[in-house]
Formats: sequence, structure tokens, C-alpha cells
Amino acid sequence: MTPELIVMLTWNDKTVPDAAEIFEQCRDLPANIWGFKDVGIEYGEMKKLAALMKAAGKTVYIENIERDEDVILRCADLCIDCGVDFMSGGKYYDSARDRLHGAGLGYEPTLGNLTGRPAVLKGTIEEITEEAHLLMQKGIAGVGIASYRYDGDSVALMKSITAQGIHLCVAGSIDSFQRVDEITACGVASFTIGSAFFEHKFGGSFREQVSAVLKYLQKK
Repeated sequence: MTPELIVMLTWNDKTVPDAAEIFEQCRDLPANIWGFKDVGIEYGEMKKLAALMKAAGKTVYIENIERDEDVILRCADLCIDCGVDFMSGGKYYDSARDRLHGAGLGYEPTLGNLTGRPAVLKGTIEEITEEAHLLMQKGIAGVGIASYRYDGDSVALMKSITAQGIHLCVAGSIDSFQRVDEITACGVASFTIGSAFFEHKFGGSFREQVSAVLKYLQKK
């Protein structure tokens, strides 16, 4: 299975100020899924950015990196107000699922115990895999994981989760084609790239990098 690229207009865990302009430069590319964080630009600009993406026929994500229920519920409300398709990231809560599903949005929370900024993922492979299994029983669309911020064997962790038939999104630190190869081999469903594009890890302009990754995936 070839994973889908989620293009994130974020750098250092914040939406970039010129996100709308960058999207306009890339909207014709065959990248179907776009996203941004719930911080970095004002509420009104988030609504405009989401509307711009939806008007171009894109599937849209808003991602958070929070752990507290009240903050995550505020992000759920933001996602609903902005009319996006999914809320991703953050710790799972039944209350967030209910609010999102009630409005017809998907929910893809993040697995594991994440500590610090940038976050480090803690826990055993068995514990994290079991969490993924339990969360999917809640009726959510999928789960995300910062596998390249894991303090253990990232590849073994991804394989353990996908072996359960779980829709897994890998977020964070995918900054090379080698890692794209790894997540593909692990059966990952989707992955995000944001900061790596702004740091030119894939060469060239933002548009050129997105195009390069899409073409690379087509060869899989």
C-alpha cells in the first residue's frame, strides 16, 4: 500500500503566516490532503485558509499537539467552525470524538505518552500497539504516531501497529526519502510533512518539494 501525503503548512509546530499564499502556489498539484495547526495564525485567517483548501477540492486537517481535554475540545470547536474534514493529533477523549462525529468530522488522535517540546514518544511497543487497538474500537477514523520521535525501534513500532489492520498516520520528522521508504514498507496509511519542506529537506521550493515527494510515491 502506498501511503498518502498530508501536506502541512506548518513549521516548528505552528501554521506559517503566509500559508494561504503557499497553498495558492501549489493548489493545482495532485496533493489531495492538506492541513495546518491550530496555532500560528488568527482564527479568521484559519477559516479563510480552510475555505480556500475546500474550494480547491482538498481534504483538510487541523492538527493539535495538546494533552488537556478542555484545550482539545476548543480545537474540536475550531475544526467544526472552519468546516474541515478531520481533527488530528492530541490525546484522545470520548468528548472530542462525540463532538466531532456529531458534526460529521473525522478524528485521528495521537498515540502514546508524548513529553517535552519537541515531543519525545515514550512507552513499549506492546503498550502503544494496545492503545491503538483500543482507540480504534471507539469508532474513530485512525490514529497518528510520532514514530520518528520514539525512544525505541521506530520501524518495529509501526509494523506492530499496522499488522493489526489499523489506519496509521505518521507525523513528524519525515525529512528524507529513506524515511518515506520505511513508512511505505511498514504499511502506514498516511504521513505528514511540514517543517521538512520549509527547511528544504527535499530540495528546491515548497512547490518543487511537494511535487518531488508525490512523484516518488507514484513509483511505489
